[in-house]
Amino acid sequence: MNRDEVIAAAARGDDLSGQDFSGMDLSNAKLSKANLKGSDFSDANLSRCWLDEANLKDALFTNADLSFAVLGGAHAEGADFTGANLQQGNLVGTQAAGALFDGADLYYARPGNANLESTSFDGANIQRTIFRRANLSGADLHGAEGTANFDRANLEGANQ
Repeated sequence: MNRDEVIAAAARGDDLSGQDFSGMDLSNAKLSKANLKGSDFSDANLSRCWLDEANLKDALFTNADLSFAVLGGAHAEGADFTGANLQQGNLVGTQAAGALFDGADLYYARPGNANLESTSFDGANIQRTIFRRANLSGADLHGAEGTANFDRANLEGANQ
């Protein structure tokens, strides 16, 4: 599939689960509410992409560019964001329990009210990340770099 076909399929509500979108330029694409479960977005350009309320469970975003992307309300449980650029991304209300953010750049990202239970942020840049009211219980923040806002976040059992 090319970029235009992916955007059209998402707009129609087609099932896009398990697809290989690695290396694809989907910047500024509207993929809201799309079923992208288990899809591979490794090295893809998803900057300013709309992925709000999308099914991203078990998807691969390794080294992808998600800067300024909107993932609010997305279901990303078990997704792999290792080495991804999530700078200034909107992750408000994202459900991402068990996801990997190892080595990811979350500079000024906004995962407030997100469920990040048992996630891993080893080596991630969390400078100015706003985890306000996020559930980080059991999360691994060991090795995360930078000063983040954890106002009213649940850090019970988190490894800091």
